[in-house]
Amino acid sequence: MNRHRNRNYPLAGAAVLTVSVIVAGYFSLNRTVTVDNPSLGILKYHYRWGKPYSLAADTNRDGKDDFLASYQGFSDFSHSPGREHWEDRNHDGTFDLHVLYNNGEIAQIELDRDYDGRFEVTASGAQGRAILEDLKRP
Repeated sequence: MNRHRNRNYPLAGAAVLTVSVIVAGYFSLNRTVTVDNPSLGILKYHYRWGKPYSLAADTNRDGKDDFLASYQGFSDFSHSPGREHWEDRNHDGTFDLHVLYNNGEIAQIELDRDYDGRFEVTASGAQGRAILEDLKRP
């Protein structure tokens, strides 16, 4: 006679429930939210463990991202410049501007002025801030 045939295993059910909760929590905390904004284009907010991780924007709606920003380690998309961002300024599918941040301050800028796929300008500190301000002017 098998003694274990009718035996109830309460810990096995708890283990399955625990694994199910962990898997469900992983997928709910690691997600992408897509928003179609009439003036900014298609925005994709990426979250890891419930915290903002990155933002991608397709500003001209051609299916290619024109802006990418990494926010790892920050708690909100709106209150921080992030860790770095990339921009495709002429919408050719190649990023032309790369900005690195350190504690919210511009650490380094790389710029492709002639849109050939190579960064000709690399600057940091005050020089990098000045270049970025010049790019913002119409």
